[in-house]
Order: sequence, then C-alpha cells, then structure tokens
Amino acid sequence: MRRMIRHRYPAHGILGEEFGPENTGAEFVWVLDPIDGTVRLPPPPLFLERSSHCSITASRCWGRLISRSCDNWSSATASAQRSTAGPSACARRRISPRRHCFAAACFRPRVTRTERRFAALGLRVKQLRTWGDCFGYLLVATGWADIMCDPIMNAWDIAALIPVVRGAGGIITDWQGRDPVNATSIVAAIPGLHAQVIAALNP
Repeated sequence: MRRMIRHRYPAHGILGEEFGPENTGAEFVWVLDPIDGTVRLPPPPLFLERSSHCSITASRCWGRLISRSCDNWSSATASAQRSTAGPSACARRRISPRRHCFAAACFRPRVTRTERRFAALGLRVKQLRTWGDCFGYLLVATGWADIMCDPIMNAWDIAALIPVVRGAGGIITDWQGRDPVNATSIVAAIPGLHAQVIAALNP
C-alpha cells in the first residue's frame, strides 16, 4: 500500500500502524491500518461471564482501514472480511433503533478506571460482546449493532471509521462526546442512544 501511494502520489504523506509516519505535514495524508483486528484481548473480569472474544488464531472479523485526510477531514474505505462498507454504501441503509440493544466493545489491560463505568452500561443492554475492533463499527454502520466503544485508539484506528459511521447516520465521538478527529478513544452509536452512552460513561 505504501509503495503504491508513493508511486502515484509522491507528495502525499502516510501515517500507519507499521513503519512510522512519512511526510505527515503534507496537504493530503493517507492513514492506514492494513489488517485491523488481528489480536483481540480477553475482556476484564467484570465481563467474563457475559462476553466472548476472538483470538489471532481463529477470528475472521478483521478488516482494512484506509483513509485520506485533508485538513483533518477524511474520505475513507473500511473493508471487513466477507463484508465491505463505505460512506455511500452505508448511506443506502440508514441505521435505526432496534428492539433489543446490542453493544460491542474493545478493552485493553490497565484501563481499570473505565471498567466499572462500562459494566454499568453493559447491564442496560440486551447483549454485550467484546470482540470489537473495526468489525464492531461496521456492525453499527450497517444496523446490526447499536453501540461500539473503545477506550484506547490511535489515529489509524479512527480515521476511516468517521465517514463510514457518519455516512450511515450514526454519531461518532471520543469517550467524552468530543470531536473524534485526533481522539484517543471512540464511542459510535445510533442517534437515539449516543447521548445516553456518553452520560453513562462519564457520571
């Protein structure tokens, strides 16, 4: 991917999980996560009885996150194995409330200050799963999940998600409800639930 970008757009910058930043002061910067979701960590003890997770040895829920930003605004392609979603594709199927709320989440070690807050939120939804990563946001954008949260994110995890979720009519912010651009955490949800999620996570 980097070779193709350098060849076709030599003046563009690149920011990715692998190999470090290149020319990130350029007008256009590509933000790449070529294989998102290869490693999923088990949930914290509070969720062990109500959740499941996938590992690098068996998960098929990985994806490629590719976006090109200009002045902090992104156009994006987010693809997941067996499914593909972009802003225009998601816009054709607008997300809407469902009868039973389904939430997904990613967790990392040593994020204990968020565990109890999310546990309280988890008790209010019908189903909670922790296999997350980009696939969870794809489920929100295509109407199969209502909430997706992650307390620790990097730019390459976020950039491609913003136009996809917004293109489907969802709301995406950081953990405190602020602009997701340059954020370090993410909450994506359907419009009727997003404010409630933010309130639950920030009592």
